[in-house]
Amino acid sequence: MPSSSTYSTSQESLIIQHYKIIVARVWSVGYDKAAQTITDWYAELLEASPNALWTEARRDQKWWDDMSKYSNKVGKPRSDSAYAAGNLMADSAAVLFRFGRNVEAARFCEFADKVFDWAREEEEGEKGSRHWTVGS
Repeated sequence: MPSSSTYSTSQESLIIQHYKIIVARVWSVGYDKAAQTITDWYAELLEASPNALWTEARRDQKWWDDMSKYSNKVGKPRSDSAYAAGNLMADSAAVLFRFGRNVEAARFCEFADKVFDWAREEEEGEKGSRHWTVGS
């Protein structure tokens, strides 16, 4: 999927929006390794460097801060952000299927499954200290 620096195709725009929400949510609640792994997955898909993608996600600082506040709302478990990441990864897979990118779509379905497995582990151990353990 060739990518432009502006992510101008409708396909890229949808996928980049999913990515931005995912990394803002997981990073802001302390899942740094998860944010890095997911950034690597999306960077490969979009044929962009992880640094460029991260910069794109952080471009609107007010939006990033608002997403961080939302993700860290009192009473909201951290695992909520992990589940949101899985849902949005699955949404990215759906976009890829819609545009005929079946190989990439299947891969993103597998990534979403990994993220959901991790989210369930996080939910079960919400009071303990868990770390991102899914390899890229």
